[in-house]
Amino acid sequence: MERLEAIPGWLWSPPRGKQAVNTKPAEEKFELGLRALAKFQIKDGRTQIPKGSKAAGVGSLQHWAADLRKAYREGDPSITPERREKREALAGWEWAPGQSKGR
Repeated sequence: MERLEAIPGWLWSPPRGKQAVNTKPAEEKFELGLRALAKFQIKDGRTQIPKGSKAAGVGSLQHWAADLRKAYREGDPSITPERREKREALAGWEWAPGQSKGR
């Protein structure tokens, strides 16, 4: 049992319904979201995600980005300097859209 519980993201009773989207380990979900946003930015030339945009492994790309922005505003330690730099490397990314950049 301990070996199973040591696996990142392991759950004895996986969530169902809407919660099931969030079962991936945080780092994997971050990378999947980042790649999806980069693809979207290349395709559409912007990082403002329209409602209904989906990405494999993260569900709603718009919600993923909003959750990341909220975590940043609240000083969540999951927003490491490395993660912040990766996001800011995307052309057009803003932590607070419509407001001045920086923290």
